[in-house]
Amino acid sequence: MKAKEILFLALPIVLWVLVFIVFKAYLVYAMVIATAILAALSLKLHRKEIHWVRSLRDKRVLITIGAATAVALYFAFFAGNLLSDRLGLGSDVSAAYFSIYGGISLIPLVVSLILIGIFEEIYWRGALMGALEKRKGIRKYSWLIAAGYYTSVHVASLNPIIVIAALVIGFAASAVAYKFGVLSSIVMHIVWIEAVTVVFPL
Repeated sequence: MKAKEILFLALPIVLWVLVFIVFKAYLVYAMVIATAILAALSLKLHRKEIHWVRSLRDKRVLITIGAATAVALYFAFFAGNLLSDRLGLGSDVSAAYFSIYGGISLIPLVVSLILIGIFEEIYWRGALMGALEKRKGIRKYSWLIAAGYYTSVHVASLNPIIVIAALVIGFAASAVAYKFGVLSSIVMHIVWIEAVTVVFPL
């Protein structure tokens, strides 16, 4: 495996440690920078492997599918939030929100979340999944591998709620991208993250 491909695969581990531990006080800004680096590397190395659209459906339909999935996810997280209180994980939910809101005002937060949604999907559900699909034997499992890796790097947050959220979003976004394309998963990611963070926080 070439050095640039090793970098492409391993870089999220380093970046997520930096985001969640070293630059935790500036979490959102740090995540924008980290995901922008990954997106730029993705477009440089694997632009042709990114499946923006996987269906013959009208793009408006694909956008609607992404938005509808995000709404369903919001209600799933709403129920999950109630369960987390019962399980005594309410403080972890509060800590997750505190780390997001710290040191950033509303407008920069809204814009940053849009960028994070786009950049993350380009890497995780675009370039990474596309690169995995080129490998015989694991092609049909590419979305599962990408989702699993996405979940694992969030362990750096040391917050079980963030890891669980990454697990749910990772598998949902990967499934949507695998079926409909990255356009749908980008819409899903943006609508969901703005809903749970800005519009109707849990």
